[in-house]
Amino acid sequence: MKISELYIYPIKSLRPCAVQRARLRVEGVEHDRRFMLLKVVAPKDAGADGASEASKSSSSAAAAATTSYKPVQVVKMPEAALFSQRLVVNGSDHHRPLDQDEQQQQDPDAEPDTIEVTYNIPETPVAPSHPSQSQPLLVPLQPTADFLRGCAIVDVSLMGSRGAGYRMGDPYDAWFSACLGYEAHLVYVGDFQRKILAHLPGGGGSGDVNGGMGGGLLPSGLSSTMSSYFPAGLLQSVFGSSASASPSAREPTLVYNESAPFLVTNRASLRDFSRRFEDEGSAGMDMTKFRPNIVVDEEHDDDRANDVKSPSAAGPEDGQVRMDTVAKADQLQPWEEDYWAELVISPAPTDAATSSSPPAKSTAITTSTAARRPQCTLELTANCGRCNSINVDYATGRTAKGEQGTALKKLMRDRRVDVGEKYTPIFGRYGYLVGAAVAGQQGGGLGGAVEDNNRRTGAIESEGVEVHVGDEVVVTRRNTEHGVWAWPKYKD
Repeated sequence: MKISELYIYPIKSLRPCAVQRARLRVEGVEHDRRFMLLKVVAPKDAGADGASEASKSSSSAAAAATTSYKPVQVVKMPEAALFSQRLVVNGSDHHRPLDQDEQQQQDPDAEPDTIEVTYNIPETPVAPSHPSQSQPLLVPLQPTADFLRGCAIVDVSLMGSRGAGYRMGDPYDAWFSACLGYEAHLVYVGDFQRKILAHLPGGGGSGDVNGGMGGGLLPSGLSSTMSSYFPAGLLQSVFGSSASASPSAREPTLVYNESAPFLVTNRASLRDFSRRFEDEGSAGMDMTKFRPNIVVDEEHDDDRANDVKSPSAAGPEDGQVRMDTVAKADQLQPWEEDYWAELVISPAPTDAATSSSPPAKSTAITTSTAARRPQCTLELTANCGRCNSINVDYATGRTAKGEQGTALKKLMRDRRVDVGEKYTPIFGRYGYLVGAAVAGQQGGGLGGAVEDNNRRTGAIESEGVEVHVGDEVVVTRRNTEHGVWAWPKYKD
């Protein structure tokens, strides 16, 4: 198999950026879901009951204290699909993140790297017309520390896992609000993190909010809550080392990805699913509606080596089959990813995926660094259950008409294969970067000391590992049974 597509979603829930190469880090793909939109939900007692302007003004402080936010997600707010985004690096359209060698050669006086966001106005508007809708917005790809010091901090919750973010303020809030037709705030994750509540790699955290470390001295719900707001050292000094503090060196964490750092999908499964759409001239299903990071497809190079050795020396876990020597694969089968437990990604022999897309100056750098790129390992720990977001028409910002609007129903026919969410069809697998590639990050990055309000220290300096479109992918471990979803029930 090979990587056929790589996707980054710098601002969560907007359309993806297709890239030719990406850097994988413990918390996810570099630049992926570092920003998120929040819909401002007015307090129930402010405005809804017909209160006068005077009374509203007199209670403004109380209203501010009780204002809440809802994450803008395509499943609940399909209008988010009307925004496209692209990375603009050093003043030009860039199809993949820069590696460190390239960053060092950039002109220090060049324009800062940005995300260019465009609102694609639908034929039937979903929001009142506004001049901002026809103008693109430039968002700094990595806001500076000086900028963030002036930002308000807001609490966020995704799938019951709490975190925080820096509110970017105007002009960003104003532009998105004008396009969406309601008040919205853009937040940046910065150095904040969210706890993973289940399906950690290595068999940890399967339904245990303590991350698979045992009960400790605190009730699980209380320990999870307290660890979001107190430094790790304080909790451990008061309750002992068994207390569930902020994530330890053994645990990855999340940014604004929902329940795992990576989502892997199989294009053979998409081809099979697309056959269920019978409309004349239908192109079937668009993979981007499933919002993956890594898409794999058949390997078409007949000169590929017959055997690939797994870098893992560990024996198979219960219910798994170790494939230390993996024979040349047969044709990629639809839905076989249901059983994948571990993938090894290796640089393509010719590194053809990057030889033509970057500018000539970058190509030389890329070629020299490609030879040094190591293998990396993804451990796949859970299925990805699907929702009504796959029914959305990205051109209209509404549920699609015709067969495209019944995609979820079609997927339900035979894809409810996870007894942990028996009414939800499955497409894709959640995964984690494991092994040698994360050793540096785990030591001083995400696994290092955690400061107040669940901030991580040292994570930004971590290198991660680079992968390219065209890189070889080998399944080195398979499960013998379907996985079971065990994420705790939540209400955001």
